[in-house]
Amino acid sequence: MVEKSLVLAFLINFFDRFAAFFKGSFLKKIQDFFGNIFKKSSEKSFFVKFFTTAPTVKKAVNQSVIAKILTAICNFFAKIIKACVNIFKKSAILQGILWLYDNIFNISVRYFGLFLLTFALGYEIIFVKNGANIEFFAVAAAFFAAVLILINLSLSSIFKNSVFVKKILLYFNVDLQSNAKTIPVTPFLGTVFALFGAVCGIVSAYVPPMYVFAFIIAVCGIIAVMINFKTGVYIAAAAFPFIPTMAVVALLLLTFVSFVLKLAYDENFTFTKTNLDVFIALFALVMLISSITSFARASSIKIFMVYAVFMMGYFVVTNTVTSKKSLYLILSIMTISALGVALYGVYQYVFGFAEGTTWIDTEMFTDIETRVVSTFENPNVLGEYLLLMIPVVCAFVWSAPKIGNRFINFVPLAVLGLCMIFTYSRGNWLGLIAAAIIFVSFYDRKFIWFGIILAILSPLFMPHSIVNRFLSIGDVSDTSTSYRVYIWFGTIKMLKDYWFCGIGPGTEAFNMIYPRYAYASIVAPHSHNLYLQIIAENGILGILVFLIMIIVLFKDTISAVTGAKKGYAKAVCAALMAGMAGYLVQGAFDNVWYNNRIVMMFFMFLALAESAVLILRREEGND
Repeated sequence: MVEKSLVLAFLINFFDRFAAFFKGSFLKKIQDFFGNIFKKSSEKSFFVKFFTTAPTVKKAVNQSVIAKILTAICNFFAKIIKACVNIFKKSAILQGILWLYDNIFNISVRYFGLFLLTFALGYEIIFVKNGANIEFFAVAAAFFAAVLILINLSLSSIFKNSVFVKKILLYFNVDLQSNAKTIPVTPFLGTVFALFGAVCGIVSAYVPPMYVFAFIIAVCGIIAVMINFKTGVYIAAAAFPFIPTMAVVALLLLTFVSFVLKLAYDENFTFTKTNLDVFIALFALVMLISSITSFARASSIKIFMVYAVFMMGYFVVTNTVTSKKSLYLILSIMTISALGVALYGVYQYVFGFAEGTTWIDTEMFTDIETRVVSTFENPNVLGEYLLLMIPVVCAFVWSAPKIGNRFINFVPLAVLGLCMIFTYSRGNWLGLIAAAIIFVSFYDRKFIWFGIILAILSPLFMPHSIVNRFLSIGDVSDTSTSYRVYIWFGTIKMLKDYWFCGIGPGTEAFNMIYPRYAYASIVAPHSHNLYLQIIAENGILGILVFLIMIIVLFKDTISAVTGAKKGYAKAVCAALMAGMAGYLVQGAFDNVWYNNRIVMMFFMFLALAESAVLILRREEGND
């Protein structure tokens, strides 16, 4: 169906003609001419050698005093945890949970039927006893339970011939084809499921059933994460744009605890090391010191604890994404999640919402009706999320094996791009342009000219509101621009007194000190610049560690993609590097760490980029 689409046929024909035209075109000759001159003049430079040579940081870092101290501390706690785990592993309850986890797809669905039947009976008995009528919900649940009891097959047996289900579960290392069997109901386990269902049904008579089922799902999720920490990573990747910050923190903390337990009791598990490990730990240490010495100590320590969990998440992600399959899986999950976020943003633009004009200078931009926020609280924050995700979706489009797959992957890319436009976030637009240039330069240079031509012609077909918004970049008559400039001047003035140690993380510390240095009495919760904010909060040492972290990241990614063969691993590596570069460009215009979920995303993308580097090097035989 897709292959016969007229639109797809047009696009295939267009790109084929463009590629053929470009090969022998005058533009290609110009590009090659200047490219060769630049290559010859820069190949011997320190800058090019530094970023294109495979790093030797890991060995030096591992042998450093700091690394040895951190390793000794980790080993000490690992011994304590291992002793506790060995005691706990012998308990009957844990053995039962582990057995159920391993066989969830192979036990008979009669177990689920028994749970649902006794749930409905327990719920109705209490309701009827209190004088209420029989509810349709309970009757429907009992009927469905009876069907499950009659089937008496496992989920693996039911879905073993479903190609779609098998492909999805294979990414989670569940092979339905080879493990398709049915474990029959035993009297003991049948009684356990039935009693549990009855208790839940009785509780639901007093508490809304949806809350009870949410609680059951949450408990099952906690158990699943504690058994396999990778489950927590995949859940977090899917859910973080939609759930509260503290729920994300709790999930990541639980996942990290599961990861530490895995390190302690599984002797076959190997910790994946990256070049950023020590720098992440150093940044956490600097932030801890600045929190303890903060002008608002209690508030800063709370913020540090949240950031610390996000930095712990870095190590969990790098030890989860260790193969091309796991990299593809987590980015696919994040793409589906991003599509939901973007669709909701487009919905807000089409139908409007109450706060749509809150972030607009209505006197200067009279033609902008709304700026979308989707599941985030601010259009700039939404733009930062999309800025990181759009290059990832581009990697799916560029590396797809068939044109039909590229067209399917282009749909979420178009929706995310449209939502980005509707944020009207100029800094994010500039960041996206920078990300596009970097991605194309490192993955497929022939489209550079296509982008230049598109940029030149874009004013002809872009809406007037978008062109006006873009041309207003740097216009100090815009209240948003002038507001930021005054805050930057005030923050720089403040740093003359607090550049060494900083004032401590968080809005509370910033609001205690900044007003003394503010220009034009402008009040602000932060500096509206990532780099100024890091210096203000953590001092000169904080910004130095941060910049080293970023330099090591770009050295790793650039050296990995340089000379590598085109493919999914290279496309993802280039995309993550490009997204991070665009994010850092936006950081020059706003404090991109103001929203905690975006901070989490920053450390997650650091981890994904380092994982992609290791996977690409392994694929190229350079590891």
